Formats: sequence, structure tokens, C-alpha cells
Amino acid sequence: DSRSDNPHQVVQVSRGPVNKTDREWIAIGPNAEIYVTYQFRYHYPGAPVMLTRSFDHGATFDDPIVALPADSAGSPVYGAIAVDKAGVITIVSPMGILGPDSFTAIRWTQSTTGGASVSAPAPLSEVRASRPLPPPWDARSYAFLNFALIDAAADGSVLLNIPEQLADAGDVPINVYRLAKGGSAFTPISRANDDGVVTLHLQNASAMDENGIYHLTWIDARFGKDDPVPTWDVFYASSNDSGGTFSPNLKLTSTRFIGDAGVQNGKYATGELQGVAARGRKVYVTWTTSTGDDPNVYVSRGSY
Repeated sequence: DSRSDNPHQVVQVSRGPVNKTDREWIAIGPNAEIYVTYQFRYHYPGAPVMLTRSFDHGATFDDPIVALPADSAGSPVYGAIAVDKAGVITIVSPMGILGPDSFTAIRWTQSTTGGASVSAPAPLSEVRASRPLPPPWDARSYAFLNFALIDAAADGSVLLNIPEQLADAGDVPINVYRLAKGGSAFTPISRANDDGVVTLHLQNASAMDENGIYHLTWIDARFGKDDPVPTWDVFYASSNDSGGTFSPNLKLTSTRFIGDAGVQNGKYATGELQGVAARGRKVYVTWTTSTGDDPNVYVSRGSY
């Protein structure tokens, strides 16, 4: 786009195959400042997550800083970012290399200096992310869909939701953690899915609306885990107490779908991502599935 009011800006110049970038995230601060995170030297050992910022509506960006470095657990996979009303920045990432059994730890950091510097990375010691799964889940790339996502709540706390594998039996619920305002650790507070079925709950997405209501969506196989090839539905739930409790799960799909999650290998595939947005007492969820020859994008709208 060459219009003067909407120019493209380069925040990282990458030269050579070693310096390629990927997995960008963006957030807007309380004074319209822009923060961007991304993985630098994507898929290479020691690849960090970088943070850059703009105070002129994206016209220029500061030199990036390392937000999350690699450590003994591996490289940060992406930098999920949230900014609260006071301008405190929180960045979270699984550690490892993207693959079916590689998310072995999670790290987080904060900035109280508007992105000029960040705190030393801290572990979420309670969280166990993706590990090898038993059949029939082991042959499919479900780890593509394990996201550690964060949202800033109105009370200054930060909420994190993640499909968390608790055992080697394919039990992966959507667990929610809270970092209190000024706190030093995330603590577990709830589980979003209410089915109690030992199965996979993946492809999570979340949003916090202007009224402080927390919205979550995901896919799970509670009704299709015993099919010859596991089948999936899209579900939604909300919380009006900063993730402490959730509404009964609402199934959004009328037809279950099958496929290698994250791999478009023909019919009945699901996409790698879905989304949720809410404002003005309306919530919108979008996802990609295929129940025929071609994948389609769906949007569901609801009131609350």
C-alpha cells in the first residue's frame, strides 16, 4: 500500500538464511504505542524473541531488544504479548523447536519501562506443555496447536491459557493461570473446558473485552475421540471473574471434522489457528475446517 497515511515499515532487516524472522505478534499500549515481538533466526539454535516499539503510530520503530533468549530448554517459539492499562508489558513463550514433542517449558518476562528493557526470564514451573502423545494422537502434528496465550485484565492481572498435557494419556485440558498485578509468578486458577473427558483440547484463542469479560475458544474431540479417525468440534466459553470460573461450554459447530491438525493434507483438514474478538456485548469466533473438498472459513456471532 503506497498511500501516505498507511506506509509499510520494516522493523527487522534480515540478510542471509540464518537471519530469517517469523511468528510476529503485536499489541497496542494505553497511549497508542505499538509493540511488536518476533522470533529472530527462526528455527536456528539460540534463536531469541525480539521486542521493538513505536511511539509515532508505526511511522518509525526503535532498535529491537532481546525479550526472551534461548536457554537450556531451547529457543522461544514466539512471543505472545499483552499490555495492561498502566503500560506494563508481559511476554510469554513456549521453549523448544516446533514439533510434536518439543514444547518442554514456558518462559515469561515483563517490562515496566515501556519496552526499553525487560526483566530476567522466569519459568512457569507449574506448566507442562506438549509431550509425546499415545495413539491415535501420536501420528498427527497436534503440537502445532498448543498456544500459550495471554490477556491483560482490567484489575492489572495477566491471564494465561494453554492446552496443558498433564499425563501421557492424551489428557490435554485448557488450563488458565493468573499473574497478579505486581506478582512474581503465575498460579493455576481454573480449567475452561467442562467436559471432564480425557482427550485433546487444542487450537485455543482468547480475548478480553472492554467490560473485563474473558472469552476463550478451542477445538476438542470430546464427542469424536473414539471415531476411527478422531473428529473435532469448536467450543466457546466466557468468564466474568478474570478467569476464575467459566460459563458452560457452547458447541459452535454443527458437523464434526477430521484431519491432521495444522497440516492441510486433503479433505477434512482443519487450519492451524482460530480467533475470537468481542466488543459491545457481541462475540465473534472464526475457524477453518473442511467437510468436503475445500477448506472454508467460518464465523460465528453471539450476544452476551
